[in-house]
Amino acid sequence: MELIWMLNENSIVSFRICFLSWCDDKEWLERFYESLASFCCDGHQDNIDLRQQILQVFIGDLLLLSYGEASENQAIAEKSQKIPFEVLKRKSVKLRFKYLFLA
Repeated sequence: MELIWMLNENSIVSFRICFLSWCDDKEWLERFYESLASFCCDGHQDNIDLRQQILQVFIGDLLLLSYGEASENQAIAEKSQKIPFEVLKRKSVKLRFKYLFLA
């Protein structure tokens, strides 16, 4: 996940391009949402601004892929919808999201 962020942040390859390139790989999808869930739950308070920025980019792009420009492709829309829902299923992640975005 860190590699994807660095590629996106440095304008080398956008998160959307990475996602569209790898979303057919079920193992990658599972590892990505596990990494995203871990990212939400773990970590120190000193990097909360960076974590919030990364989550906003990733979740924002996933929502655009689910309901925006690429939503005409049903397979991509379903896969991009699955990641936020899988992450939010975890109780500890729900509490952390509340802290990250409402604090």
